[in-house]
Amino acid sequence: MFKKNSGQLTIGEHLIYQNLPEDILARINKLIDWKPFEKILGSLHPAKVGRKAYNPVMMLKILIARRNRGLSSRQKRRNRILSRVRAKVERVFGIFSLHLNRARARYVGLKANEIHLFLTCFTYNMLNLYWRLRRTGVF
Repeated sequence: MFKKNSGQLTIGEHLIYQNLPEDILARINKLIDWKPFEKILGSLHPAKVGRKAYNPVMMLKILIARRNRGLSSRQKRRNRILSRVRAKVERVFGIFSLHLNRARARYVGLKANEIHLFLTCFTYNMLNLYWRLRRTGVF
């Protein structure tokens, strides 16, 4: 169940609304009748336990508003820098899970899993060395 609007913005709502131009939110509210969405999206949060969710209609409005707004040059630069690092890390974990059967910890006990991870990393490094040597024409 999502929390009802008390009239006062939360910190998250304030930060989100602060970064969105007022005219976009006003235009979205004028164009779309949100009553049918409240029924549909409200049923997606039936849980009675845990922290109350944000209003799903408000979250949908934010997604629509953010979708129509492109990334700034600073955000694009940051994504470009982070994507290089992410690609390198994700490639290693992809090889671990896909080729070296390391999607899950297979053993009970920390020491056995530590040894298995060490051997997996060793195997990955040997494969990586082989692939690099093969690419240079040594093999």
